[in-house]
Amino acid sequence: MRLLILQTETFHSTGGMQAYNRAVCKAASDLVAREGGDVQLLCLNDATGDLDPRYLAADSFRGFAGDRQAFIGAALSAATRRPDRVLVGHVQLLPLAPGLRLLGAKRISCFLYGIEAWAPWPALQRLGARFCHQFLAISRFTADETRRVNRVRAPIDLLPCTLDPFWTPPALSPDVGAAEDGPRLLSVARLDASERYKGIDTTLEALVEVRKQHPTLRYWVAGDGTDRPRLEQLARDLGVADSVEFLGRIPDEELHRRYAACDLFVLPSRAEGFGIVFLEAASYRKASVGADSGAIPEVIGDGETGAVVPAGDARQLAARLLALLGDAPRVRSMGEVAFQRLQERYTYPAFGRNLAERMA
Repeated sequence: MRLLILQTETFHSTGGMQAYNRAVCKAASDLVAREGGDVQLLCLNDATGDLDPRYLAADSFRGFAGDRQAFIGAALSAATRRPDRVLVGHVQLLPLAPGLRLLGAKRISCFLYGIEAWAPWPALQRLGARFCHQFLAISRFTADETRRVNRVRAPIDLLPCTLDPFWTPPALSPDVGAAEDGPRLLSVARLDASERYKGIDTTLEALVEVRKQHPTLRYWVAGDGTDRPRLEQLARDLGVADSVEFLGRIPDEELHRRYAACDLFVLPSRAEGFGIVFLEAASYRKASVGADSGAIPEVIGDGETGAVVPAGDARQLAARLLALLGDAPRVRSMGEVAFQRLQERYTYPAFGRNLAERMA
């Protein structure tokens, strides 16, 4: 099997889409290693030096550091070698599909990840979609919204997110990293102005009520971006800044410590295609609180692995947080169920098997 993968960004920065892309690369590499063949990744925004060789061999990767014309030329040239399957990693690359098919690509699959999948596509993306044999969506919500908004003709199969193949929670005491008494909440997200939908502001608003019963509560926010100053000011305006610690981008070891030490993971995002961070929390047997939007209800079982609240409703978020923080045995039980569901549905081996079946 000859696989050609086209992605916008994989190793250059962090984020849910990048993590998913890395899992695709690793699973594709493992597949051709087992069954024979080769895989080639062309990445628009990564530079050659960005490659992490744990996921893909150096001779299988080429980065273009944002040079769109060079990327397009290389993709079309690679199609003349008649790959058995082209994996298009982003709908922005769909305009390449007609050329890829004309020059020799046998089958084209396009991944549907997040907001960009269910937003209305420009004409060239809609045209490119007609040349795809298959779409692979990370959630039922993403699949359904893409069908509804963009009326794709090809079948849409599910390939849910997974933990990073090398995500290995260390054996830490639940109290590791906890310097204060009282409950500890954790959010992990990019704090970019373009991603205000993550719901950090809603959580800050909810803290006003939660702190009345838990004055020593700590809320950790891991992540950085252009929206961080606004969120820090909002915390001050709400009078909860002394309970909030904006951690910025932290090393993996420190992130593991925070997951281990938190009592609840909270991310009431208003537009989430999946939410890999909920899987990360589950790997530590932590219950999660999210919003009833996007694919979050597919990942969090309300009342089973955590809680789902109306998006943007700080009052109801506060009420659910208070209920959970007041029932530690139930929260621990939810965390155990979350861990079991992770093992059944979202491990990397399951992801690899799923991708192989979709490529058959």
